[in-house]
Amino acid sequence: MGDSLRTRVIDALRFARAQVRRLIEQHPATSPACTQRGRWRTDIQAPSAGEAYIGRLARLFLEAGAGDEEAFWLDVAAEAPWDERAIARAGQAVAARFRPNGQYLRSDAGDEVVSIESMAEVSVLFFAARSGSEEGVNAHELKRRGVQHCLTVQRVLCRGDGSVAEEGEFHPETGEFLRQRARRAFRADSCWARGLALATYGFGVAYEMTGERRLLKRAEDHAEFWRMYTPENGVTPWDLDAPMDGRVTLMQRDSSAAAVAAVALLKLARSTHDRVRARGYEDAAMRTVETLIASYLAVDDPEWEGIFKSGVYDIRQDLGVDESVMLGDVFGVEEMLRVLDLL
Repeated sequence: MGDSLRTRVIDALRFARAQVRRLIEQHPATSPACTQRGRWRTDIQAPSAGEAYIGRLARLFLEAGAGDEEAFWLDVAAEAPWDERAIARAGQAVAARFRPNGQYLRSDAGDEVVSIESMAEVSVLFFAARSGSEEGVNAHELKRRGVQHCLTVQRVLCRGDGSVAEEGEFHPETGEFLRQRARRAFRADSCWARGLALATYGFGVAYEMTGERRLLKRAEDHAEFWRMYTPENGVTPWDLDAPMDGRVTLMQRDSSAAAVAAVALLKLARSTHDRVRARGYEDAAMRTVETLIASYLAVDDPEWEGIFKSGVYDIRQDLGVDESVMLGDVFGVEEMLRVLDLL
């Protein structure tokens, strides 16, 4: 099975490389958030406070071995560098969003809002701290803000059973936490699948960067909840509390959440001190990768421009529903590379 899966992963990576190259050649200098009927929507750009998605994909393809396309991907990577200077600039930009009265990174939704999606970018603060910031916020403060943000998210968005809320709202003057809320999730008290995956990923990376055991514990709690409520094949409904029918049905899967979760589980398998859990995380991630390649890869649809189908960007606004989602495609490529290392 290992050799067979390895072949399928290599073929899938080759397809992914061709899809991303087509995007770059057809829509240069863009990073669309999602597709519409399989075509990238260039009017909606994927938000990224850290490494640019297209640059990240180029570096992943170079890591995998780009063959006679190496020069092309080197040029793409050079246009979106992720060196110490770029990391330092990104770290300062993220640090500027820190709200002292609530100890969190404010969301694009407002100064008084913290989002579970921020766990995908808090690592920028830790990377910037390691690179040694010489201007603006110093390295010690960058790390402190990163840790404090994680602890605030844990306190106001992470539940005791391992599930998560999408957003939280603070009093704009006092910093008092007021309530949980939802913009993309089904409800304020539901568990949005991509948010859960990003929390697992973000707390795991935060532990890797800081050694803070309480952050590892939080990542493990989210991973256990994911494993408990996700189907055996690893691809979960878009929201774990969605209704059985209607426009926001539980039957709508989200391949982008699964891709993020697979990367999070593979990374966590290396970080956890529990060997049984490590094996469980790895097995769950491998099943997810197999499912995504077998059932969600767009390889049989020549008109489709993304890599993985059946992602969900924003179901409430009917954007990118049952489509490709850039975040999912990026993490999908990364998960396949990580699986290759294990085969």
